[in-house]
Amino acid sequence: EFSHCVLECLPMTILLGAFLLLQASTGVNFFSLKQDIEIGSEASKEAEQTLPLVRDTSLNRYFYSIGQRLTRDVPLKGLQYRFRIVNSKEINSFGFPGGAIYVNRGLIEAASNEDELAAILAHEVGHVVSRHGTAQLSRQLLVQAPISIAAGLPTTDAWKDQLTKLGISFGVDASFLRYSRNQEIEANLIAVR
Repeated sequence: EFSHCVLECLPMTILLGAFLLLQASTGVNFFSLKQDIEIGSEASKEAEQTLPLVRDTSLNRYFYSIGQRLTRDVPLKGLQYRFRIVNSKEINSFGFPGGAIYVNRGLIEAASNEDELAAILAHEVGHVVSRHGTAQLSRQLLVQAPISIAAGLPTTDAWKDQLTKLGISFGVDASFLRYSRNQEIEANLIAVR
């Protein structure tokens, strides 16, 4: 009788567990740091196929130098930060898991000085260091595929196929780049540090 109840109650238990994890103030992340890097690499490849990047070598070198000064002493080691300028008037920036950071020209032009530009980059570094992208992706998986989570995410390249089958997109429109209010606050706190 007990085993029958366990089998019957398992879907409800998984959903209840997923709900509780979604409500928890501390994040959940089913991905390894290696997978962060792989996911970010895939997402940035897709983004760079559609984004109009600024190709000015001296401007990119200057932008990169600011980013490198900011990431010199970050707590999460093993990431290779890349900083790109998007040729768009929109005021926006985003960072992919693993360290690829993009800032629109419009946001750079809105910055009054190098300190404000550094603050923008530091905020995106905060998201990367805190692994907010894959934490959001983990939350999305809890809702879309709790059985896949219970079975365990593949540790090989199969993670991409599994996420693609679930309709999870990469690139600029990736849903895992939409952060919670708490994640935005955490990125700001890291930026200040």
